[in-house]
Amino acid sequence: MAVDIPSMLYFDPADRYPRDADGHSEDGGVSRLRRKDGTEVWTEYHGRREYGEDGRVRFREGILRDITERRKADEERVGLEQQLFQAQKMEAIGTMAAGLAHDFNNILGIIMGNAGILTVSTPEGEKVRLRAESITTAAERGAQLVRKLMTFARKTDAEQNPLSLNDVVREGLDLLRATLPKEIAVHLSLDTAIPAVIGDSGQIQQVLINLGVNARDAMPGGGTLTITTSAVPRDTARKTIRSAAAARYVRLEVADTGRGMDEETQRRIFDPFFSTKTPDRGTGLGLAMVSGIIAKHGGHVSVRSSPGLGSEFTIWLPVRERTAQSPRHPSLA
Repeated sequence: MAVDIPSMLYFDPADRYPRDADGHSEDGGVSRLRRKDGTEVWTEYHGRREYGEDGRVRFREGILRDITERRKADEERVGLEQQLFQAQKMEAIGTMAAGLAHDFNNILGIIMGNAGILTVSTPEGEKVRLRAESITTAAERGAQLVRKLMTFARKTDAEQNPLSLNDVVREGLDLLRATLPKEIAVHLSLDTAIPAVIGDSGQIQQVLINLGVNARDAMPGGGTLTITTSAVPRDTARKTIRSAAAARYVRLEVADTGRGMDEETQRRIFDPFFSTKTPDRGTGLGLAMVSGIIAKHGGHVSVRSSPGLGSEFTIWLPVRERTAQSPRHPSLA
């Protein structure tokens, strides 16, 4: 849309712009305006001013163009470029993590094998046997860390079964409750009409537990943990995830009333080994695992947070249209 705009501008005798020898000056720019119906549009203005001998503006003329669609396209392009950069970075880190995990697993195999030999060849109660058992326990913890690395690197296979996300949430919450102090209240809001999704129930439960543990650590003085499920169309998902391609998504939201995060922290939370916790409180792999698991399921993860106002993590799982509907259960409160 192009509009001749001299009549839209007011005459200002004091309005002086640098001008050329012929008494002309150019001006323009990009701004956001509001239409009569209240909608906002981005506009681009190009115009010129002609001055009289007394230095005052004789007239102004120009063209005002509606560039709203172009602006939206530019913003979407920048967003997609950022997503591509993040995907490339995570792929590189995942490849490195997979290599490290493989080598580390071989070392652990040797340690556990020798510790096992010491354990069975030494009488009970001997100090050597006790130390061998300690070595085995430590090596098993290391093996758990390897499994986390492999999950982050997407090198472990996920089962492909129809799942009722509500059932998965209930089962995961039963495991999570044991780690939550009594000062944290849990509120469930489960949509009983959501369709089934395809995936691995154990891995989805791991996602819920990791998010729940993070929420617990963000509320050391207590608070509220809210878990919500719902079904949304693609257009709704694309307001948050530009690359959302499935026709429908099942949305799992895990929100807390904790300390929240600033923008810089939010940009790094899914990076492996990044953590705001002390070393004895976490490995920095929890959210990296969440990202890796959900990516394997063809889904997306988004986060919304502000310092002092808590955090809300949203999992978007695609719905395969031929899957059966989830069994209906009454929501829990």
